[in-house]
Amino acid sequence: MAPGQLTRTAKPCNQWTATDLSAYNITVLRQDFTAFFEMPTPPEPTLNPHVLTAGDQNNVNISPSLMVSMEFAMVPEKSAVVYFAWALLAELKYQQRRELLGMKWNLPPLVVCGKNKRVLTDVCLFNVLDGQRHIDAVLLLVQQVKGDQDPHAPLVAKAIAAFTHNRACMEAIGLSPPSSTVIAGITLKGTMPAFYKINVSMELATAVREGVYPESPTIVYEHIPDVPGPLSEGMRPLDNRRVIMSCFEAFKKFIK
Repeated sequence: MAPGQLTRTAKPCNQWTATDLSAYNITVLRQDFTAFFEMPTPPEPTLNPHVLTAGDQNNVNISPSLMVSMEFAMVPEKSAVVYFAWALLAELKYQQRRELLGMKWNLPPLVVCGKNKRVLTDVCLFNVLDGQRHIDAVLLLVQQVKGDQDPHAPLVAKAIAAFTHNRACMEAIGLSPPSSTVIAGITLKGTMPAFYKINVSMELATAVREGVYPESPTIVYEHIPDVPGPLSEGMRPLDNRRVIMSCFEAFKKFIK
């Protein structure tokens, strides 16, 4: 069946699949480090150097919450992926003076096929535009991948919701919002991340709201760190950890 003929249904962001992406003319394109991060070589991570060398949670030079949550994030029945993501971004200083790093925040509902659908973020970095009126624009979304859940479709759906929310925030403070914006996103399966640049346009947001196929394609760029060890081990092996932390450092340039 041609993508334009696929059935589009109103569903929450966390239930989106690859079929929903196809139904809205969205394609995910994987890129290598240089193409995705737009730099020739990985930068050195600017974080506590002991994080790169600590083999367990007993290292006294590191925040216990970071190392304990890293270990628990690798255990499905004790999954602490969301808290680990929050602790890691804090350690990497993603949060600046006028920014807010939150866990399990609700964004305004995303209108899908004419119906409001809940948007619950796992971890979200906001830019505080007006603290008194609580007007906060989304800079970064982090999504935990659970079990057999689609690895990126829920994140893309939430990026569309973030785009709509950000436009409303800019209008509320008297600014004219752009017709398209790149929303930065990260998924985590255990402690293994994938990085995304999601270009959301008014055409796409309108198509999702009305449940129609947009003529213009949307390309989502993805990078999965080229780690030397198994992907399933995530950041547990130190060689993997250094590569992944370099990617987190490089990704900061897109948080704006």
